[in-house]
Amino acid sequence: LDESVEGIRLQKKKNKAKAAERALGSGEAKRKGSVTALGGREADAPDEGKTAHTYSLEVVKLMRRMCLGQHAVLQNVLRQQKLNHESIDLYSTLIKYLFVLEPGIGQAIENGDEVLVQAMIRGFNMLSDAMQGPNRTNQSAISNTGIFDLADLINVKVKTVNLSDIYAVLPPNTIIPKKGFGRIASDNSMPSSFNLFSAGGVAHGLRTNCLRSQLRKAVCTCLQATLEGVQDDAIPQQMLSTLDWVSLTHQMNSCYDYRSRKGGGPESIDPALCEDEGVRYYHLMRFIQRFDHQGTTIAPLLRRNHEAAGYYKERTGFVEIQREGRMESCYFRLPDNCLPGQILDKPFLQMYDADREEPDSKNLQFLENVCTLVHRELFHAEIRSTPLAFTANRWEGIRAASFYLAALIQGLLVCGGYMTRAARDEFAAGGEGREESDVWFFNNVLPLVTDVSYVMCVAYCALCCVRFFSFLWAHAPILVIGGGEEGD
Repeated sequence: LDESVEGIRLQKKKNKAKAAERALGSGEAKRKGSVTALGGREADAPDEGKTAHTYSLEVVKLMRRMCLGQHAVLQNVLRQQKLNHESIDLYSTLIKYLFVLEPGIGQAIENGDEVLVQAMIRGFNMLSDAMQGPNRTNQSAISNTGIFDLADLINVKVKTVNLSDIYAVLPPNTIIPKKGFGRIASDNSMPSSFNLFSAGGVAHGLRTNCLRSQLRKAVCTCLQATLEGVQDDAIPQQMLSTLDWVSLTHQMNSCYDYRSRKGGGPESIDPALCEDEGVRYYHLMRFIQRFDHQGTTIAPLLRRNHEAAGYYKERTGFVEIQREGRMESCYFRLPDNCLPGQILDKPFLQMYDADREEPDSKNLQFLENVCTLVHRELFHAEIRSTPLAFTANRWEGIRAASFYLAALIQGLLVCGGYMTRAARDEFAAGGEGREESDVWFFNNVLPLVTDVSYVMCVAYCALCCVRFFSFLWAHAPILVIGGGEEGD
């Protein structure tokens, strides 16, 4: 890592020297000779920074593997080696390395320099793994290294590029290559003659926007890791006072706009990437809002950006867990089928059917109910992938339709003066005592009521057959294995 830092600084000095040498050249011939000489030396001289980045990337990968699994001893040994006479804080060294990378990260993304970009992405992911668990010692140490300032610099500089101007000059029916949006191949750097306003230019723009999104997500994940299981206000207050929340909210809004293509226009980035990134910003703001005791930082920003905040709120779920005697909120992204109006948008009241007198018994019954519901939904998920998906998806609708149709038939029979066949024959044979209104009702209204009730009964019979088949196909097996709800 130290060699990479020195390599970057040395490369910057060389670039400044070359620029000064070009500026000092007098006359066209002298200038040409200088450029030719420089070109020869550039071709012969290796790029120290490039080689160092390659090794640093492998070092970061190894460090991250040591932090995976949230093993505190391995996480701590990268910060302090107790058996050494002198400890080396590799986390602090890595952050210094990331600070040196930051000024050139925008140009590196544009040039397709995968090694440098991946080094920064993996560096933030490694720091996230080092703090998860939570490892509070690492959280405190990393939060005091200027990580929040570095996150601000990246959020301000690394913006999604709008490709609408490029699309506008393309010929009609231009085919855009869509291979490799998730990453840029090492041999895909843009040559100096590359035409940005072409199909290849759009493809390059889409790929670089994906890299920008991956980097911003890595930064946001690292910020979330610093808040995992916090026990006091020290780190949250430091984050509240240090981060540029206006810029972060702008990023969340930008993700929402690109996700929904607000105002129309062509696609500049994969919408799924935008949604995943935007919801991370929202989760971070929702969590830190609990520590904004004055309500002067986060709440006003969410109110001003209510459209984007409402969109991500609809896609956010949370649970409260007890960790070391403290209640903690954990936010997560809801699957699409849990959104309002989707197949899993149900109350699941069986989950709360538990004895509340004894806490241990209540928790056990609650977990059993949750497991039952999970098994039921897994069974229904298999049915939903078949042409008979309506037996699971429309079960509540089928039950409600059969109930209301039966009630409607009963109301029609009662209010419509329905008569059995024997009663009709007796009324028709009778002579005296019949009013004129009775005769008119018997001749005009009763036949219509009879025909309508007959059609409704046929429809009700068909609906009952559908309900019976749906019950046998999607719900009887659950009852057999003990996973059904009472009343089904």
